[in-house]
Amino acid sequence: MKKKTTKKSTPDSKDDNTPKYSFDEVYKSVVHILLNGTKEQQDKVWKQLNEGEGEWAWMKMKVITDAYKTADAKGREEFSLIAIEKHLESGNAVLLKETFTDPSTEIKYRVYKFKNGLLYRIPFATDGMDKYAYDKALNKKFLGDYIEMSSVDETTYIPLDTEDKVKDYNAGGGYYQNHPLYKGVKPIVIKHHKQTQERSKVGSPRK
Repeated sequence: MKKKTTKKSTPDSKDDNTPKYSFDEVYKSVVHILLNGTKEQQDKVWKQLNEGEGEWAWMKMKVITDAYKTADAKGREEFSLIAIEKHLESGNAVLLKETFTDPSTEIKYRVYKFKNGLLYRIPFATDGMDKYAYDKALNKKFLGDYIEMSSVDETTYIPLDTEDKVKDYNAGGGYYQNHPLYKGVKPIVIKHHKQTQERSKVGSPRK
């Protein structure tokens, strides 16, 4: 297998004659700066991760994914709030004034409503909540929610319109056996724009 390489560069360095390093070597340097560097160094690295193309985009994804894996419940809450922020800034979603409380766990949620009418909830991390309990709360579905299934051409939303469907989905095992897709329900299908599809091809992994 061909070893994956990328140029090791910083926002204030020139790319000319820069030696090549492996993806993993650059990743370790990036993480070291984010953990131990000065604020100025960290800002430069984040600028490169946010604005860089090609393998920099994949590196940013790995940084966020790995950081999320090690984060506690409060850290995962912060990651979730960062993720929804771009939707709020673009006007694609709004934060509703009223919070939602799960009657079975008493966990409170922020509720966001998207332009397409779908709701998204981010739980409040509480004292004593571990990261696994937070993930379970974050991924939990409620009556009236939808299961999202995406492909290159479209996104399909399957409604959870009965308590049995919600219970089976949250149990994580028997939903698809007990509730065949599309049987007795009318899914919402959203076609992707051609321009969006073309953008999704940019920066795809190299083989």
